[in-house]
Amino acid sequence: MKNLIIILLLALLINPFISNGQSPKHPIYKNTSKKFIKLPKVKAPIKEADTVYVYFKGTKKVSTKVSNWKDSRRELLIYDFTTQQVNLTLKDVRMSYTIFSDIKYRPDNSVEKILISENPGASMYMYSSTITCNNQNVPEWKTNNTFPPKDLIEASGDSYYWDIKNKQWIKQEVSKDNIAPVKTNK
Repeated sequence: MKNLIIILLLALLINPFISNGQSPKHPIYKNTSKKFIKLPKVKAPIKEADTVYVYFKGTKKVSTKVSNWKDSRRELLIYDFTTQQVNLTLKDVRMSYTIFSDIKYRPDNSVEKILISENPGASMYMYSSTITCNNQNVPEWKTNNTFPPKDLIEASGDSYYWDIKNKQWIKQEVSKDNIAPVKTNK
């Protein structure tokens, strides 16, 4: 008990802020002039209601168009560099469930990767998809994952490749062969 009292007295002597109930003040943040500094007002470059266009660098060709949020929904359009037609349409939702897309760009503003996360509200699972595109904004591969995975097969995710002619995803099939040893007659 005596040791505890000695430790407390030493702590009070070493740190005077504990004894007078004040919080310590760092010398860098000490305001000696007692004047308030007014920060300049900066206008936000993009409003919540604006539609955002991203152009390919050095051209007037549209790479992506992200529409404004309306009724908790928005569309993301990915344009082909050569034809300027829509290659891919994604829909984001902010309601009792959430679907959100995050686009990663290359230095030339072409789409490198799209990360899509889906949280279906009261479900115990979360879903994510990754779409990779070439430098012309043409989708190439898509992988779907479920978290938490139920088994090892689901943990690896499903893979799809983009069919350019039909503009649709085709599931990549994995061949499973069970090769049994063959008996030879000797």
